[in-house]
Amino acid sequence: MKAAATPYNAGVRGEPRNVALGMLLALLLLTFYPALMLGRRVAPESSLRSVPPWRHEWGPSPDPPPRVLAAATQLGPRLAVIAREGVAAALWDPWIGGGRAGWLSAPREGGAPLPVLAALLARPQWVWTALLALTVTASFTAAWVAARWIGASGWGAAVGAMAYTLAGPVAWHWFDWRGSAVALGPLALLPALSNTTGWGRRAAAWTLALSAVVLAGTPAIPFIAMALAHEFLGRDRRLSLPRCSAVAAALLLVMMVRLPIAWLASAATEPGARAAPARPASPLPGLRSLVSRDESGLLAAKATTNAGAAAPETASEPGLLGATTLLLAALGVVAAGGRDRRFWGAVILVSLALSLAPTSWLASAGLAQRPLAVLAFAAALLAARGVDSLTRRLAPGWIPAAGVALCALVVLELAPVALHEVPFATERDAQLQLPVPEPLPDDGLRVLAMMAALPPDAAASFGIADVRATWFDREPAYENLVRGGRSGASDVLDPVYAQLGARWILEPVPLRVVSGLLFGDIDVVEAPRISGGDATTARYRLAVPEGACRLGLPRLPTGDGAVFLQGAEVTTALEEDRALAEESLDWRWVSVRRGAPRGDVVLGVIGVSRAPASLSVAVDVSGVRLATDDQGMRVWDSEHAERFARVEPAAPSASADVTAMSESRVEIAVHASQASNLVVQVKHRPRLWRATVNGRPAATTAARDVWTAVPVPPGDSHVVLRAAIPTAVWGASAAAVIMTALLGLYRRST
Repeated sequence: MKAAATPYNAGVRGEPRNVALGMLLALLLLTFYPALMLGRRVAPESSLRSVPPWRHEWGPSPDPPPRVLAAATQLGPRLAVIAREGVAAALWDPWIGGGRAGWLSAPREGGAPLPVLAALLARPQWVWTALLALTVTASFTAAWVAARWIGASGWGAAVGAMAYTLAGPVAWHWFDWRGSAVALGPLALLPALSNTTGWGRRAAAWTLALSAVVLAGTPAIPFIAMALAHEFLGRDRRLSLPRCSAVAAALLLVMMVRLPIAWLASAATEPGARAAPARPASPLPGLRSLVSRDESGLLAAKATTNAGAAAPETASEPGLLGATTLLLAALGVVAAGGRDRRFWGAVILVSLALSLAPTSWLASAGLAQRPLAVLAFAAALLAARGVDSLTRRLAPGWIPAAGVALCALVVLELAPVALHEVPFATERDAQLQLPVPEPLPDDGLRVLAMMAALPPDAAASFGIADVRATWFDREPAYENLVRGGRSGASDVLDPVYAQLGARWILEPVPLRVVSGLLFGDIDVVEAPRISGGDATTARYRLAVPEGACRLGLPRLPTGDGAVFLQGAEVTTALEEDRALAEESLDWRWVSVRRGAPRGDVVLGVIGVSRAPASLSVAVDVSGVRLATDDQGMRVWDSEHAERFARVEPAAPSASADVTAMSESRVEIAVHASQASNLVVQVKHRPRLWRATVNGRPAATTAARDVWTAVPVPPGDSHVVLRAAIPTAVWGASAAAVIMTALLGLYRRST
């Protein structure tokens, strides 16, 4: 029921809107003062200066807040992908986790409404600033409209909206994908509060409101539950068939509107994989945390945060509402009518009980969300009522002064906490350079391994694919192959990474992880000296295995001369290899190029007198070579990495050349001497990725447990892999949108 404005606001027609606009502008000026006055921008990525490899460049930096580091390594890379690729990455994102469903598949992948709008509309380097502005504006506006629709005055609604926007459960999610849910969640209540008449218009109103909220993801479920409870329990009227059927029709239409997202979320997961049950966040530490900031949960999150992983998602979020808001809400409970008092009191009690309940209780009940944002919203609406009860007896001229004072009290109490961790940075600090030579050689290998070097997903911000990710939702087979998971602490020379196409391995210089692993795999063999030749050249008989990439020779007291390998048909000079030079001062390392002779060969050392009768030679067959060593970062090149597209079984005449590639389409020219399989490093998702061979549909199978294999006939073939949502799914969604519009426009003739 939409109540009329209170008498003392009736003097000026536009006063409530002017109040809301003025308070919103004041809040935005307070929030973005560093951007407006100091030329700074919101940049969580600046927190990465405290982790490798940027720590080597910038020196010691303070530990960043866990949620800011989480933003830089989780939502940040997805925003960068959306801003760079636009709608092209909606279906498939090749940059994160070896390729996965794009942002359309889930809010967690960046597909929440506000992150998408910010990434698509904002200028480069200003996406985070735009996202924060959208989140603050949406939170304030949605709460203000809801407060007005329950009968609050313009100033009461402004105070309530300010209290909700700056509340701990809302400000905590300014920099993650849940921000859309807490900002747009109050919209779910508007159809229940509206005075809309007619079955069709009521169904259309519910459809529009719920669609906006549902697209924000599962954290918005508590708001939907609150709205449905108000529709059926918070009204003075009894339940009726038209009201129930309007809500039921709206829920059906919302499901149809969301059908492409639900289909993609299902089709883009590993076949047969089951979703892991969601674990609710840690409970509030106590009622005291509603009034003052509790540091225990923040310290626990910080303690569990390392340079490669963000704050745990189950960490307790702050429930700070503020003493001013709670006192005004208590006055609002007294001032509210009987049914409103019971309803909003019940909302506060239920949401508070669920926020304090042990995690195991909620998990056993199948509840994955703690309704802290609903608790903040209910308290804000009651606070709006409380403001009205305080100002009702004031003269009209004193009402604005009282409203400004109450807004100031709320801001002074909540803003220091809400704005404390907003990561403003200068343009220089915000832009981090990836210390990798540009451009990297492009030979079809699009996966970059950055084990123990950069936080997971960070590579996507620079347009480079990484086999790792911060999470692998419903991808157990792929996660098992990667093994490093969140920390990336696994063996970077594991052959599995080569099967995943991980050619480039990044390593901050201080770590020296890769070189230590290389020493563990080196074999030392004795090479006897061969008589003959000139007196200044020592020759040794040596067996060089296939795959050898470097040889280590002991430093000779009489000096180190040029080294060569002599085979039956070719002699190759070996160049110095600096990869292990600093780690082994007693050894001299030379590189064995790909065209050098293998098998039983002659190892020659020129310009050495009094050479020993036998030589201990270290043979490295890892296939890992040092590509660059600059800016505090070593880049290793693994020659065993499998190509993006290849023919199996391999044959000398077989070839697979990528002729065209985009986020959702790959075209490959294939030549095979016999019936073979074309293996493409696109995750095997048979419902989403469809293959054609020479224009005809072809069935696909899984290769290496995760990749896509396409059967090809002998000879030349043209293979196309294309990701697409079926037309019928889009059609059903479009039909729901059209039906909603018709319901909203339809008026029954009398």
